[in-house]
Amino acid sequence: MRYFGSLLVTAIVFFSLVMFINGQDGLGIPVDSNGKGLTDKEQQTFLSTRSPAGQFVGTFASFGSLLYAVNGIAIHTDSEDIGAVKLGPPYPADYQATWREVFDSIAIQTKSHWTYDAKRNYW
Repeated sequence: MRYFGSLLVTAIVFFSLVMFINGQDGLGIPVDSNGKGLTDKEQQTFLSTRSPAGQFVGTFASFGSLLYAVNGIAIHTDSEDIGAVKLGPPYPADYQATWREVFDSIAIQTKSHWTYDAKRNYW
């Protein structure tokens, strides 16, 4: 388990470094054209599927970058405070949460709420 945790931290650090080198701030780059937005039915189907994200650590901004790079899922905030919140693993290591549960956990940890923006295709 420590190996997986170390690997995940290494990946987060790598993507954070790539963001820094490319001149991105901690919030990431707003997505203006991220493909076609999801319909209500597609959103519900997506939210009920199990996430391969597993245990997540790092800040909201770094996790969001990793999530987009690995899964093509864009999460975004305009708040620097939320972007800087360090996320912790909310579930047991052997539990595979749904995307709704992942987003709910992030909302709890960042003391915020989440919605889907179909115009820009991100959560």
